[in-house]
Amino acid sequence: MGGSASRGPTDFAPSICGPGTSTRVDMKKVKDLGSRLLEEQRGQDLIEYSLLAALISVIAVLAIGALGSKVNTNYQNIQSSIP
Repeated sequence: MGGSASRGPTDFAPSICGPGTSTRVDMKKVKDLGSRLLEEQRGQDLIEYSLLAALISVIAVLAIGALGSKVNTNYQNIQSSIP
């Protein structure tokens, strides 16, 4: 490596768009694409967590409904046994 000029990190990037294109422009495009993919991933995570929260809510409502009638029956039995 003696005698060679110092190269920046973008000098080693392959040219995606073909000959005659600037590597720096290509790296900017790659960074922009990466940013968009990260944003889409965050949106996907938000949707997954929302669906999970909705599922937990539905299960909780069903469980409370099922247990609620049993608890009500127990309280009525207790109330009727008290003179």
